[in-house]
Amino acid sequence: YLESSLLAKAFGINLTFNYRSLLVGLKSNFELPVIKQQRLEKMRENLSKIQGDIVADTILNRNYSLFKSGMLDWSISSTQSSDASIKSKFGIGLGAELFYGEANVSVIYDNEYGFNDRNLYYRWRWVDNDKKIIKQAQIGKILNQPIAFYNSPLIGAVIRNSPTTVRKASGYYTINDY
Repeated sequence: YLESSLLAKAFGINLTFNYRSLLVGLKSNFELPVIKQQRLEKMRENLSKIQGDIVADTILNRNYSLFKSGMLDWSISSTQSSDASIKSKFGIGLGAELFYGEANVSVIYDNEYGFNDRNLYYRWRWVDNDKKIIKQAQIGKILNQPIAFYNSPLIGAVIRNSPTTVRKASGYYTINDY
């Protein structure tokens, strides 16, 4: 047993005892290693909250399948005016889960231009953000950007290593330790 005044002189640790609540208060004139570790963990936790990292308590894994029927979309559009002809468009689209990805096929019929192969859209898309080398793949008619030179979609494939998650970049953080 050591008297609390000796701990204060030797190590800089002051102990105060409260008889009523039977509690011992510990104070030091320096930061204790355990307190320092807790403070650093709290800073890292707050840093991940600021960056938007979300820790889920439950994760539901997705079950992929070779084929699973999906959706059917349809559309009808008609424009009529007194000084012009009637313009009508009819569209239908099918979607399904195919080869562990999603497949979409759609066709649009225009009464002014008839059926055109430009109005036939098909695409298969696969995404898995947990993979290391390839995270996204897309095959079929690839819709071009509005600033592209071509005014029609391209037939081909796109392979990406970028995830589908939203990236955030904000400032910098300095964590010092010695």
